[in-house]
Amino acid sequence: MHCQRFIQVTLVLALVTGSVPSLFGQSSGVARPCVDVGLVAAVHRKSLTIKNDDGTKVYQLDDRTEITRGGNVSLSKVRVGDDVMLWCAGDGSIATNILVNFTHWEGTVTEIYPHSFVMYGKGRVGEAPGHVTVLINGNTNFVQSAFKELKVGRGVEVSGSIMAPKRVQATAVRIY
Repeated sequence: MHCQRFIQVTLVLALVTGSVPSLFGQSSGVARPCVDVGLVAAVHRKSLTIKNDDGTKVYQLDDRTEITRGGNVSLSKVRVGDDVMLWCAGDGSIATNILVNFTHWEGTVTEIYPHSFVMYGKGRVGEAPGHVTVLINGNTNFVQSAFKELKVGRGVEVSGSIMAPKRVQATAVRIY
């Protein structure tokens, strides 16, 4: 259930923000792309081993593989135990895009700073409600809104990468 919600939120976010990974970027011929979600079981020089309810699978990485953890990063920033969602192409063994420690929070703005804000709300299934600091940078997409529209007491939805406990680098923010 967690994996299904994770995939739904991520795909909706990707479509809304216009940052849909290049699912067909490395496809050779008519092979169908895939999406996989799980925990990193091992990190190798040019591959990742992902474990989930379906088992364990090794995905190869190449020079075109994009890894996102609050921004584009190298494989050295991926750790065993990280939650990941990845897209692959071709025969399904080569990862084209990898999102590391992706999360989604909903709640109410409690504090605002020049490059961040604090919200109180709830995150992924199994996470206790509480305060989370949301980091904003030039890559953060405010969906049909802008940072200047943030006000204490307004409702927000935030999607992004977990940078530390209760600290999220926002990929997308929706103010309501």
